[in-house]
Amino acid sequence: MSQEIRAAEQGTGRLKLLDCHTHSPETGCQAIRSLTYTEWRLLQKSTSTVSQSCLQDCPDFAERMKRKALRVRSEGSIPPYVTEAESRKQHSDSPLCNSLEWSDGVAIEEGQLYSIGFHPWSLPPEGSLTPLIDQMQSRLASTPQIVAIGECGIDKVRSNATLAEQLVWLEAQMRLACQLHRPILLHTVRAWAEMIEVRSQMAQEFAQLPPMVLHGFRAREAVAQMMLSKGFALSFGRRYDAEALHLAYEAKALLIETDEIPNGLTHQKAIEATYTHLAEELATTPEALVSRVAATPFWQQIEG
Repeated sequence: MSQEIRAAEQGTGRLKLLDCHTHSPETGCQAIRSLTYTEWRLLQKSTSTVSQSCLQDCPDFAERMKRKALRVRSEGSIPPYVTEAESRKQHSDSPLCNSLEWSDGVAIEEGQLYSIGFHPWSLPPEGSLTPLIDQMQSRLASTPQIVAIGECGIDKVRSNATLAEQLVWLEAQMRLACQLHRPILLHTVRAWAEMIEVRSQMAQEFAQLPPMVLHGFRAREAVAQMMLSKGFALSFGRRYDAEALHLAYEAKALLIETDEIPNGLTHQKAIEATYTHLAEELATTPEALVSRVAATPFWQQIEG
């Protein structure tokens, strides 16, 4: 951990290390946990409360989320959800979290953020697209903690679907993101032209597009320049191209994630190490990097 992060944690000005994409269940209100369809399709109703750890770390944000959840309930929507498969682990592992009296499943906390999507590695049959997109829309509308769509996208190397089928699912999810003006996290492998084409199609249909983030970006400088020029933001983790990282930072379109966490590291240690390393590569301070990430349209929309 860098001296700047350590000093901030020891004082009152703890750095807010925003993480736009993680699969770790050990996150707080500064990270967006990505749920696969296998996880979020099992969500059940729950009466959850704000995690005490989030209340301690981010009181202002947690209070905003409480008010938003109360507003959703007052409008007659379905209460927040929990995943059946994870609640027992949460209650045994996290004494601070008193969100749910349930035998199975992790509660979706009012102070925790999530994204949901259909990943190109494991897409359902195309014939189920309409009801499943409707189901996704229902989850987004009824659960204020689900703040983004994704990850979704196109993978020309690994997928259970054809390229044409992947495009159908991507277009449907990107269109939903535009309709609801929700940020979208995109998985893209050797499909830059297709991603640009789908974004251009959405630009013809909608007057304003939501933040679109290419997560886990590892491509080289030329691809980074092309995607930045088309309006995409780039998210970086442990592995990256240095020139691409500098371009995204200069364009004020850089996000940070912990999609891959080395064995033995907690989420907190992983995000600290990522910010420290990227700040060193950019020849800046962790504080400056934190400020630059927080100022992106992606996080401005989510935290606004």
